[in-house]
Amino acid sequence: MLNLKGAESEAMFVYVALKQRWEILGPLYCSPYAYDFVIRRHSKKWETVQVKTARNAPRAKNQRGKSQTRMSMRRNSKNGYKRYERGDFDLLCVVYYDDMWLIPWEKIQNNVTVTVSSEKYDAYKIDPNQGTKPKVAISRIKNDNRRIPNGKGIVP
Repeated sequence: MLNLKGAESEAMFVYVALKQRWEILGPLYCSPYAYDFVIRRHSKKWETVQVKTARNAPRAKNQRGKSQTRMSMRRNSKNGYKRYERGDFDLLCVVYYDDMWLIPWEKIQNNVTVTVSSEKYDAYKIDPNQGTKPKVAISRIKNDNRRIPNGKGIVP
């Protein structure tokens, strides 16, 4: 079954990545890996990204009584749901309507849920309108000995 919310969040991530002029690699079809995309931001190393859609949790209130925006840190597997583990991805991209956060694994590794409406993640919020307008073009990756991740680690 197609997850339209997830597909919308992934499309928004791709749009923002292109606007930011990041290099981005994505699957041609369903991927067995725990990450959705591989990016390289401004000539840094390649990083794997898992994109998740946050939901409003009206029963989960903060100290001021306001409902929280959160998402679950688990993924589908053959035996139901499985928690993410170190090495599954480098960055978590959380999308909630027009808001987006790009959070390093180290900041969320022990969480069962991630509540992005808390101030704890403000530093990782991305402005989807920032950056340049993406050019619609497909460029080939040159054979320049760059290394990109696959499911079993880094290969040349």
